[in-house]
Amino acid sequence: MQFCPTRFSKENKESINPYAYQPFGTAPQNFIGMRFALISMKAANCQLLQEFFFRTSKETQVLLKLNSQTILSPSVQGSNWSCSKRNDPQWISTTQYY
Repeated sequence: MQFCPTRFSKENKESINPYAYQPFGTAPQNFIGMRFALISMKAANCQLLQEFFFRTSKETQVLLKLNSQTILSPSVQGSNWSCSKRNDPQWISTTQYY
C-alpha cells in the first residue's frame, strides 16, 4: 500500500468508507474503549493538577478566553505555560490568584 493524496479528494469522497478512520469505531464495544481512554486522560490531568501549579508565562501576550464548548480555548498565537511543583516555596510566594 502506498500513500495516494488523490484518494482523499472531493471526487473520491463517495468511495471512502466513513467508518475506516474513526479511532473508537462505531460498534457498541467502542464505548468501553472510548470511556476508558477519556477516564484515563481525566485521571492523568487530575494527577498533574494535584502535584503542579500551572500558569501562563510572561511571554504569553494574549489571555485565554472562556468558551462554552471547552474549558479554555487556545489563542491563535499559542501560549506559553510555566509549571512548578506545589511544594516549591518560591512559586507559592509569587502566585497571584485571580
